Amino acid sequence: MLHAANNKIIIVGYWVYDFPKFFETLQEIQTKNNHSVQIEFYFDSTTKWKKAILKNWPIGYAPKIYGINTKQDKSKVKKMKRLHAKMIIVDDKECLITSANLTKNAMEVNIEAGIWTCDKKIIEDSINVLKELKNEGTIIEV
Repeated sequence: MLHAANNKIIIVGYWVYDFPKFFETLQEIQTKNNHSVQIEFYFDSTTKWKKAILKNWPIGYAPKIYGINTKQDKSKVKKMKRLHAKMIIVDDKECLITSANLTKNAMEVNIEAGIWTCDKKIIEDSINVLKELKNEGTIIEV
């Protein structure tokens, strides 16, 4: 799924840990496509994961990283405490919604479940949820 990307990869997760090969794969995809593939991460604890992502990110173009706005104005938006969703969206054409965190254990040890789809409505709704969270200030770029 990731290797088919031509324009954009959106990765939503609770956390990422001990998974440098994943970042190397994403960088390879960017390099193969002359850095034209935009990569966006949405994580819960962005300060922690941003450091991990950028530390392991090979030379090239760093991704955009978004997370929960911990300084949300309670009068304007419902305060969100955690981002626990796990999704990967490629080129706004296919989507994986899964129980798996981006960890070595989740990918190699745990029994996880998920669904992969090309259903335009599901993908559009998934993207719109992220857009809405950004527009209302619940999720911000870090």
